[in-house]
Amino acid sequence: MTYYLLNDEQREYLRESVHGKTVADLGCGDGALAMDLAYWGAKHVHAVDKAPCRVAHTNVTFHLAYFDKWKMPRGVEVITLFWPQNNSLPGLVEILDKVPEVIYVGANTEGSACGNTDLFKHLTGREPVKCLPDRRNVLIHYRRENRTEPQIFHEENAALSMHSTDPLRYYPGSDRKTPIEWRTR
Repeated sequence: MTYYLLNDEQREYLRESVHGKTVADLGCGDGALAMDLAYWGAKHVHAVDKAPCRVAHTNVTFHLAYFDKWKMPRGVEVITLFWPQNNSLPGLVEILDKVPEVIYVGANTEGSACGNTDLFKHLTGREPVKCLPDRRNVLIHYRRENRTEPQIFHEENAALSMHSTDPLRYYPGSDRKTPIEWRTR
């Protein structure tokens, strides 16, 4: 079973974002996304997970490893993170620091976090390229540059305020939503 659900716009955006690039699919699960990335024209995909999976594509290499033990090959340009765990993932932020682009897909639209606080502390320091919200999953594409706007996305807020007594506040913006906006959509 795959854990990523993309709408047509998200799927096409992801396809265009990885075409011709070397990608690391972190926490690849059953390998379905890694295979799709290769079919969509990624130059090469490094599928990484702590549990074995079967991938059958010449442009996909499976790595059985925890993030803190994995030595990322040179040349990775994009990292995909789909439904990251809420618990601590040692080594994840250090891997993210090494790549120019990160594409996150998760579901925090109901106020529950999909990704741990350290992950989102890192991501909120990056400049968002595109946010494609959907009630099932939200795709956010980040690049390495520092964020220029103080606004945050709902998904980021859900993770950052998980353990906080003073949750982050929302700011009005083009594709950023308040909790009330998400509930009434």
